[in-house]
Order: sequence, then C-alpha cells, then structure tokens
Amino acid sequence: MTARSCAEAIHEAIVDDEALAALPSWLARAAGARSAMIQWRHRDGVHEIIAFNHHTAACAALYGWKYAPLDPWVKAALASPRRGELLRLDDCVPAAAFERSRLYREFIRPQGDDTFHAAVAVFATAWGEGLLSLHRGKSEAPFTQSDIEPLGACLPHLDRLLRARGEVIARRRRDQVVRDSLDAVALGAIIVCGDGRIARANLAADQVLRRADGFRTKGGVLSCAAPESRPRLQAALALATAPDNPMATAIPVERVVVEPGAGGRRERPLAYMVSVTPMSGGGDGPRAMLVFRDPDGPEETLAGRLRALLRPARFELAIPTDLPDGLTAVRVSAAPSARF
Repeated sequence: MTARSCAEAIHEAIVDDEALAALPSWLARAAGARSAMIQWRHRDGVHEIIAFNHHTAACAALYGWKYAPLDPWVKAALASPRRGELLRLDDCVPAAAFERSRLYREFIRPQGDDTFHAAVAVFATAWGEGLLSLHRGKSEAPFTQSDIEPLGACLPHLDRLLRARGEVIARRRRDQVVRDSLDAVALGAIIVCGDGRIARANLAADQVLRRADGFRTKGGVLSCAAPESRPRLQAALALATAPDNPMATAIPVERVVVEPGAGGRRERPLAYMVSVTPMSGGGDGPRAMLVFRDPDGPEETLAGRLRALLRPARFELAIPTDLPDGLTAVRVSAAPSARF
C-alpha cells in the first residue's frame, strides 16, 4: 500500500458510494484486521453505520441502532482526548470486562462470531464524530503498533472523508427530525422560501395541498386558489422573510370549491386562518413557516374532537404493571415493536 493509493481510494469514496462500500475491506487488509466499520455519531449520541464488511446489512443496522452506544471500545475511544489516530483498546477494555459487556453477550456471541480485539480512531467535526473501528477475532493476536502504522498515512484522508460525508449525514438527519416533528403536529405546517418555493410540508398540510381548495402549487411554488388571497400571501411571505426585521402576520386564505353539475357552482366554505412566521433558513436564506388548522380535518368533526380529548398523552403510554419482582413499565404501541 502506498500513500498515493491510500489517498486515491479514500478520496474516491467521498463521492462514490460503491467505493465507500469497498473501503472497509481495503482498510482491514491494510492493517491485518478481519473487519472494519466506519460509523457516524450524531451530537445527540445517535449512531449511523456508513460502511462495513464481515457483518450482514441487518446486523450492521442492529449494531448502529442498539449496540453502538453500548460498545465498550467506542466508549473508550470517545473518552480519550486523542483524535485522528488509531487507538489499540485491549488495554483500555480488558478481556474479562469485554466478555461481560452487552455487546459481546447479546450481539457478538449469539451470531457465532468471535470478534474480540479492536483499534478505533475518532475524528471530530462540527457536526458530530466519525469513527473507524478495526476488529480481530478471539483466536488472533491483539493489534500492535506495527499493525496499525501502515494506516497512519490514511488517517488525514479519512478525516476529510468523514467531514464531507458527515456533514451530509447530519443535514439529512436534521431534516428528518424536522419532518417527524412536523408530522406529529395536528396542525398543517408548510415551510416556504422567500420566493414561495415549498421547502417542506407535514402530512396535514400535504392533504390540504392535494385538495387544492385554498392553497395550490405550481412548479413547487405555493399560491392560492382564490385570486384575492394571493396578494395577501405574497405580502405576508415578504414580511416574514425580509432581510431586516422580519415580522409575523396572520392572514385568511379563502377556499374555493367547484361543485360538479350545471354551471359548476362555486362554494366558499370556511377559510384557512394562517399564521405566517419568520424562521431561520441557515445557508438556504430566510424562510417562513405557515401554520393553520384544516377546517375539514378529522379533528374538526365531532368524533375527531372526542378522539383528541380521549387520546392518551405520551407519558400515559407507559402503563405501570405489577410484576413479582416489583413495579415496572410496559410500553403500549399501536404497532408491534421489534424485539432483540
């Protein structure tokens, strides 16, 4: 392995997903390891597996979701102040302690695997930490300094790879968290750029957009069905996305329904009352959030209002249950949850 081949392999993986998928096997061979894993740790402690070998995709996903935060090797590497270098962790995590760990008892051993030695490097960025883990089996010797020296020239390039990939991963998860939060809201919510382009809409708003009786879209740009509502919306968006002193406003958006039949009679049901609020757009420029209640939504019917009143709160979903060894809590869910 040369420094040039190391740099080329890693730099190719920055933009090529197939090259990224092949990178763990390449790094494992360079260090005489059986397996390698590249993962990302978000600022809130959630892990995502970026690339791996040796394990199946299902096992890697399970590791990232459940066992990466419990991994004693990962914990030891994150606790170390040394960044950007491979750490041999057999001294930090003694064999007896590793065998008692949940990672070994619940994840490694039940698969018939014998992963037992590790070297881990942590790369710190503004968006989280990237980690490279190298593994050997129980019958193999622990890593020595001479084993991991060949990868020394690769580590700065891995740092650049994880900075580039990590920013994309962190942005994607941030957007997913925002979408999930908006979908949990009973109100319609639409995030709009200053030019009217829709950046995001939650499920309640999407139903209203599909109905097209008040809001309409053309080429991804938000508009109104009723001509008299269009200038109101444009003015509210201009105020909310103004570069200096943006302001929130509340406007009605009239609804237009064309009934089938002779003459296509047009009805004017109850309008949407819309709050247009400024929000930070980060690097994408100023944005505004439109929040409104759907007058025809399920919560507006009598049955819907009763369901809303009787719906248990989140904390009520943990129901205390008496068991022989004391009081515990059982989570109740509308859908079956996975058990590992």
